[in-house]
This record gives sequence, structure tokens and C-alpha cells, in this order.
Amino acid sequence: MAALAAVGHPMTDIAAAGGGKVTALQKARRLGSFSPDMVRVVARAYELLEDRPGWDTRVANVARRRGCVPSRAWAGVDIDDPEAVPLVFGPAGRPRDARPFTSPDYYRAMTGTYPTRWDVAA
Repeated sequence: MAALAAVGHPMTDIAAAGGGKVTALQKARRLGSFSPDMVRVVARAYELLEDRPGWDTRVANVARRRGCVPSRAWAGVDIDDPEAVPLVFGPAGRPRDARPFTSPDYYRAMTGTYPTRWDVAA
């Protein structure tokens, strides 16, 4: 859900795309516990929306301020490596501007002392 929010998909769109209820997703997120049904809803939504930019810039800005990164930030990263970190892309998503998203980056993103705009190619 965080990766979808980072590109501007609000929870209402995630629920609709996944075939679930937004109230159930909100409750699961608030409690930090997802039932198998909610996991399937989010997985279906992710499959449909991951390559599409969302429409809600407010959702994207809040998610990125909280340190969420788009799914594209994991491209080319070995996600089976426990030390793996996503890549943060610079202007226009140019790979040459990519750099690891580290814990200090997360802290700066959370405290608002770090740029919160990562471009995602459509």
C-alpha cells in the first residue's frame, strides 16, 4: 500500500482495484494486521496499479514525507538480500541520479528535512 500511495493512489482506489472495502483496509492499516483476505485485496490492487501513476498528489506527498518509496525504487535491487535498500531516483527518474535510500534518508524524510519529490516515469 505504501508503494502505491507514494505514486498517488489513495486508499479508495486501492480498495476498488483490489475488490475490497476501504473501511476494512483502513482498519487493517491502523491495527497493523492484515487478514489473508486483505492481503489478497492489496496484492490484486498492486498488480493493477503498480505501473500507473495515481491522481492524488496530496497522498503521494504525505507518503513520501513518511519515507515511502515507489515500487520502481526496488528495480534492480536484490530483494532477497536483508541488507538491500531501495533506490531513490533524482529528477525525471534518471538512473544515474539513483542512490540508496538509507536510514538517515528515512529520518530526514520523516522529519521533513529531506526532499520529498521522487519522479516516477509514467
